Amino acid sequence: MSTSVRIVQEFGVVENEAKSWDLIAEEANSPMHQYAWVKACTDAFVSGGELHLIVVGNDQPSALGPLIMRGRPLNRMECLGVDELYEPTDFPHLDRESLASLVNALVKLGRPLLLRRILADSPVLTALRTGFKSQGLLITRPATGYPWIPLDDSWKDPEEKLSASRRSSCRRARRKAHGLGPIDYEVLSPAPDQLPASWKRVSASRRPAGRAVQVRRF
Repeated sequence: MSTSVRIVQEFGVVENEAKSWDLIAEEANSPMHQYAWVKACTDAFVSGGELHLIVVGNDQPSALGPLIMRGRPLNRMECLGVDELYEPTDFPHLDRESLASLVNALVKLGRPLLLRRILADSPVLTALRTGFKSQGLLITRPATGYPWIPLDDSWKDPEEKLSASRRSSCRRARRKAHGLGPIDYEVLSPAPDQLPASWKRVSASRRPAGRAVQVRRF
């Protein structure tokens, strides 16, 4: 049974249905695999080229390839947003067969393909090697890794992760802040529909003179 593959060049055509795609739902294990990320990248970066969103499947896609064609006259294909944000490259997919269909679509396009920042253990790399084995030249090079932190129980007291001198600097800064007035801590986690009202409230707030406020970012 053949798999439906389409190439979308105007995100507005699929914007409404894309909101319900499970493959890029908020529960995805990577921010780059979420609807909000794909939508933001199409809004911000497509002006530098032509969108090529490869969709494998119908109502609920089984693989997606958010790409952009740029670099005339070669018209090479790149992953959308990677050149600007330098985040890891990948194609969200449900299974190897769907990923293979996506790669086959890339092979049929016959365009040079430049994919930066693919994870070394990503199945996308294996699929590309298989798909382009007799269809072109595939070159892979090591790339710089990206920082990450395993958030285990030891991070319940994050300041203990700092060096002794850094903790001393923080205590000194806190004492100075206390000398100016009381310190308030507030962590806001509004839902998307609550964000405009919360942001307006924070922006409009005014603290009395002599009052210090410390904000922690998590």
